[in-house]
Amino acid sequence: MTTALDTTLSAVALDLIDTLGTDMVFEVPGATVYDPAERRQVRQSPTNVTRKASPPLQYASQLIDNSVVRRDDAQIFIAQSGLTFTPVEGMKVTHAGLDWHMVSASPMYSGDDIAAWECQLRR
Repeated sequence: MTTALDTTLSAVALDLIDTLGTDMVFEVPGATVYDPAERRQVRQSPTNVTRKASPPLQYASQLIDNSVVRRDDAQIFIAQSGLTFTPVEGMKVTHAGLDWHMVSASPMYSGDDIAAWECQLRR
């Protein structure tokens, strides 16, 4: 059940990221559709979506284990409100001319609703 607090927190997450965030380009994978001419499932072309996210933040040194979190990994936060795609592992993200790949995407809930996404990026 969504409460008034959940609605408020989602709006706050969006406001913070819109105010403090930076534009990033997310390469959203194309949908898989059946192609009758080829008689198989084919993936449509990806779509680039520009969206504000928090600037890439380096992980604290005590979290770096060179396995799950590597030294050059970064994390970003994306507000759920108005998001037209679901962040997924393997998604390409471009920021300031640098290409990253999403290693993980974890929803951050407020009640039953997703307020934001925490994403781990790797170059």
